[in-house]
Amino acid sequence: MRGLIIIALSVLLQGCAGLGLGSSNDLLDLERQAQQAYAKGNYPRSSEYYAKLATRMPTDADTRYRLANSLAREGNHGLAIQTYREALLRDPQHAGAWYNLMQLQAQELTLTAMEARRYLDRKNPGAQSALKRAEQLIEVFDEHAPASTE
Repeated sequence: MRGLIIIALSVLLQGCAGLGLGSSNDLLDLERQAQQAYAKGNYPRSSEYYAKLATRMPTDADTRYRLANSLAREGNHGLAIQTYREALLRDPQHAGAWYNLMQLQAQELTLTAMEARRYLDRKNPGAQSALKRAEQLIEVFDEHAPASTE
């Protein structure tokens, strides 16, 4: 009986090793590499490392927050927004993720409103509601934009 228990434990441990979770030293090294790449402005590399960490640490909100920051710096706003939301699913109290998500969405919304204003024909009656909304959004975000420090 004792032999069966040892065999069962051995099989379980081998199965866990196959999950690719790695040791804590591997995770710390990956975290260090991600932080260094981010600090050097190598956001694609940083995103790559943080994505690997996120896969290996599926419940960690901070890793997703850092990944989203890197993706945003990389200019991949759509994926950054999605990743901030993933962080918030894991930790709804993550104030940094909420703040950065709102900042990024405000930037995207302002850009969309400005594009609508630029491309829509003001003489087209069908465009009036979209143009009105674009103007409202631009006005709101202009009011709340930080003052220039030039």
